[in-house]
Amino acid sequence: MAVTSSRASKRLGLVASFLILASLSCARGEGEYEISKIELGQQRSIQILASETVYQAFYCQVSVDSKIVVPLFLIYSGHDSPAVIFHIGGCYQQKDREENPKFSRFPIADFDTPEPLEPTARAARETRGRKYNHKHLAQIAEDTYQIFSNTDWDVGLPALPVERSVAIVIGKVTSSKAYLSPDKTGIYSEFEVAIDSVVKNDPKNMIRGDATITVERNGGRARMPSGRIVVSWVSHQNMPRVGGRYVLFLTHDFETPNDMGKDFYMLKGYELQGGQVRLLDDTQPGHPINSYNGRTESTLLNDLFNTVAKTSNPSN
Repeated sequence: MAVTSSRASKRLGLVASFLILASLSCARGEGEYEISKIELGQQRSIQILASETVYQAFYCQVSVDSKIVVPLFLIYSGHDSPAVIFHIGGCYQQKDREENPKFSRFPIADFDTPEPLEPTARAARETRGRKYNHKHLAQIAEDTYQIFSNTDWDVGLPALPVERSVAIVIGKVTSSKAYLSPDKTGIYSEFEVAIDSVVKNDPKNMIRGDATITVERNGGRARMPSGRIVVSWVSHQNMPRVGGRYVLFLTHDFETPNDMGKDFYMLKGYELQGGQVRLLDDTQPGHPINSYNGRTESTLLNDLFNTVAKTSNPSN
């Protein structure tokens, strides 16, 4: 359904509702209440409602002849997370986007993969996967199309985010695997990286120069029992390919929620291929990260080592 030009003022009202909601304080709302209602004519309407359990979140439902024809579903969640998460399924379809990443690089998890039998391994997987639970989203189902997280992870990010990184490594991706979160509302991926060189080391979790480490990234693919593939991805982010050699900027600070543990997350990276630099992520044109695309590997590494040296010795 499209809102006609005569409804322009109501479209502006909807945008205003979005902005007002995003600026709310952290006070918890009491009960579910209507934020905005768009009358489309012929007894059709779209309602935007606040949640009784989510601070900065709202839902949408569509009514025809006063009957709900599109059930209530979450379209925004922005307090517990800096991300705007769209759980796309049912009657709502996302149009193709130019910035879609290369999904063929996304690892695939089988939806019905059993949990590890060994208690310690099962507990470790539970702990790691719990970070990717989306408590305000429905479980991934056969009619889920995509899970798209729109975050500002790259806003203000320099081409060489040395100070934002707890560790910086050069290494080869030897394997990748996707997992579903314990509540099956999210998908995340893990990559095994054989280290060639440690450019910046984590003082609390030192990485050996010959080690293989596990690096996580939000997103991945899930194969449903029917064979359908559901994709979860983050705006402007891609996945490294197995066999590729990368410079990886790593952090312990997970995007949602704030996690300061020992797990390594991929902040960003560059692929080193044939002496040239290739971008891992699909940042917007003009972003500083794009300045290294197509340049020589030696240029990137020289700049990187110099930047690390300057940040380690700020008096120089």
